[in-house]
Amino acid sequence: MILYLKSPNDNDSDAESSSSSSSSCWPYRKKPQFVWMALEDKKSGTVLRESPTLALIAVMWHSTDFSARLSVLSKNKIVWVPSAVSRYLCRGADLMRAGIRAAPDHSVGASTSASATVAKHKQPKKNKGKKEDPLEASRDMVMICVQGNPQPFAVGQSILCRENTNVDHNKNDYGPGTKGIGVEIWSCYGDDLWRTTTASARSIRASSTPNTTATATATTNLEDGSYGNPGFSRTEDGELYIWPVVETSGEDESSEEDETENANNREIEIEEKGSTLLASPSNINSQVEGEHDKGNEENPSLEKETTSEKELASKDDGGDDNPVDNPDINHNDRNHQQKEDEEATLPNSDDLLHEYVCRALVHLGKNDLPMSVGTFYTKHVVPHGPKGAQQSMAELMKETTYKKFGNYLKRWQQKNYHDDDDNDGFGLLKTGPDPSNRNNKDPNALLISYNRRHFDLRGIKKTKKSPGDSGGGKSTKVLVVTLYVVPNHWTKLLRLDPDAVQATHASSAARKGTGMLTLPEVRKILENYLERESLGMMESSSKRSGKVVLDGPLTDALYGKGKSETTPGELLRKDLYTRFADRLSPAFCLVEMPGSTVLKLAHGKPPQVLIEVVRRQSKKFVTRLRGLEEYYFDGMEPAIFCKEVSKRLAISGSIDTDPSANGRAALPKKGHVECVFGANVVDELEALLTGDETLSDHGGVKGSDWPYPRIPSAVIKVVLRKGVPARKKRRPHGAGGKR
Repeated sequence: MILYLKSPNDNDSDAESSSSSSSSCWPYRKKPQFVWMALEDKKSGTVLRESPTLALIAVMWHSTDFSARLSVLSKNKIVWVPSAVSRYLCRGADLMRAGIRAAPDHSVGASTSASATVAKHKQPKKNKGKKEDPLEASRDMVMICVQGNPQPFAVGQSILCRENTNVDHNKNDYGPGTKGIGVEIWSCYGDDLWRTTTASARSIRASSTPNTTATATATTNLEDGSYGNPGFSRTEDGELYIWPVVETSGEDESSEEDETENANNREIEIEEKGSTLLASPSNINSQVEGEHDKGNEENPSLEKETTSEKELASKDDGGDDNPVDNPDINHNDRNHQQKEDEEATLPNSDDLLHEYVCRALVHLGKNDLPMSVGTFYTKHVVPHGPKGAQQSMAELMKETTYKKFGNYLKRWQQKNYHDDDDNDGFGLLKTGPDPSNRNNKDPNALLISYNRRHFDLRGIKKTKKSPGDSGGGKSTKVLVVTLYVVPNHWTKLLRLDPDAVQATHASSAARKGTGMLTLPEVRKILENYLERESLGMMESSSKRSGKVVLDGPLTDALYGKGKSETTPGELLRKDLYTRFADRLSPAFCLVEMPGSTVLKLAHGKPPQVLIEVVRRQSKKFVTRLRGLEEYYFDGMEPAIFCKEVSKRLAISGSIDTDPSANGRAALPKKGHVECVFGANVVDELEALLTGDETLSDHGGVKGSDWPYPRIPSAVIKVVLRKGVPARKKRRPHGAGGKR
């Protein structure tokens, strides 16, 4: 990049003596100004792109001799945007197509062939005696203005003019609903050139409204950060805005929308109605004064004149005699314009990525830095990324202009806009090489520190997350409840209550009459038997020691018929409960939480989910998963589930519908499948299935919604075949203390 610098004007006496010729004097007197920027190819020495800076454009804009020239440039050099879009451009973003309201015609950019444009750029930047207009030096250079504020606040390269000429000129490729970048910003308010060549940030007072008190006779100050733009404002949070200062009529809006119809007819129409897209600075100030006087009701004639002009213009367009009194038309127009502005100001992918990184930085601990950039991205940025399976972090990164996280780090390491008091010598964050690994020469290998006082981090608070919470969305869990069934012959042997044995009065409607009892219900049946037979009160010593005497029927039930010498005559009460429950038939119930919805009641033990890791001959591992169909009752699509896991863990995945064909064990039921993943991800799979994020450090298992129910870890069986390294020692699931 080549920057051309002009020294400040130190000849103050001459400027003061000749106030009438102040327009010809260089207005900048405090700091040198960059007036031209060019990108040059070092090998060939050719200029690839060039453009004037905002400092030079501001001088030309406030020159009365140049205002007529800018009016002509409105057709092929001005891009109009809403005021809300100026905030994002001042923060360093490119202009998206959705935020453009009016742009130069494609015919203007397409009139010059691609070969002619390339030939022009290949010529060296040497003027052979022919003076060239600075605004015509780059054919695809455009200036960006806010609707209602004709002074440019940004300059860049239009991608719309660079596209192929074989496009449908009747269809706009910008506006609400379109995607992609429309203009690559070269220079804008808030960038590095603006900060280094304007006055200190302390002298720019925060204001929520534009400077509408400027008059035509007041001296324009170009060095206060506004470049003399009366619509420039800066909020208390440091945000820069460009506000409209000229009232636009309905005719202006319609002419901007019909920009591509006929340039000559549009110019004649604008001249006839007395409104121009670009007005001189004196006209801006006079219109601002008129609005101010109208608000104070000091100039009623101006209000009548404006109303009559609107009525005449509406009659010329074939409207009603009195369209101002028609509230439906005005209301619909306002709603349509408001809807377009909301669509244009939606956050783009770059803003979303920046927001996720800022949240990740705020949640870092005091002793976390320095850390690897890869660890920071996977363990901190990804958990704050998109929620749910609609969009992954990788898809979001592809939609950004950075394409890679390293490009984002390079951009935000530069000094960004913030107060001088908060200047730490770098931008949002600071990276560096890894001193422990000399082979890694990446300059962005480690995240060293970040600017805690950066204005983008203001207002972001830490959020507390409990272990196992994998997102802000609603997640469900499947609980396994152990049940017991009393053998049929025990009812007659122990003379038990049939209603109690069959769970007739069970608390759950699904268990009534099934004979499946919970552990408290089993204990109650045993207590009733001991109380009826008075087995706990036959001897005082047994009562004091908590022992229970076993009678004949109870001994037969616990130990079977045919007493032996090893059969005890008494048992501790807690041992009796355990022995009695072990002699019952097992059963289970699957309950979905929240809601306590019973999914399944069955005899036997709950089915297991098998995770098997096998080592292949190439010393790589394969993880196989089967048995999830027993717990996913909402209809799990195996292909979608496998794709979801592959995205999160960044591994390959496939479906095996018949493992027995390859000599492996057959699937337990017809219709079941086996998921195969190309890595040893047993810890990651268990963390995803159970919701316990402490089982793995992988970023794919943290902080994002899991669209499937969580299952208990007790039903997961892990098998590590020969050659697979053993798992690290882990604390039991649900246990407290440190790992």
